Amino acid sequence: MIKKTIKSVVTKNDATSTTTRKFTLLRKPEIAPKGQQHGQIIDVSKETGTDNGEPFERMDIVVQLDKTDSKGQPFKLTKSYNMGEGGRGIAQFIKDYSSIKETSMTRTDMYDIDSETLLKTRLVAEVEYKESSKGLVSVIGGFLPVTGQAEPAEQTEQAEQAEPAAESVAA
Repeated sequence: MIKKTIKSVVTKNDATSTTTRKFTLLRKPEIAPKGQQHGQIIDVSKETGTDNGEPFERMDIVVQLDKTDSKGQPFKLTKSYNMGEGGRGIAQFIKDYSSIKETSMTRTDMYDIDSETLLKTRLVAEVEYKESSKGLVSVIGGFLPVTGQAEPAEQTEQAEQAEPAAESVAA
């Protein structure tokens, strides 16, 4: 969001100063907007290895949001899950998967899941802001299913454009 700046110039004793009355304390980087954002899963990957001699197993879900940046490129966010033994990511993945697919899933159900079934799944990502070493970043807090009432903006625009064409053909 860009705010207008109101400046007043004061000259006193041959010194000139500028006073700004309305301003933004910190400039927000161009990141995905906060809140419930429509998108789809475009990649699911699993990485295993060692970090400082400790084994790890991580699963990443990459979501492309319908919202775009100033250059027209869609925002892409990744949610990572620690899937190693004792990792809390397993429980979080079960919760997110159950929400996305509107089903009840248990840990034993995970043995039968094919990660490919998640690709191209439409969803609503709950986007939050977080401070990191890179500054302010957008992160996925959780997932929600796409309900029949809420359509992505792009599909709504296409439907609105198609309606006048249908009316003109009928006339």
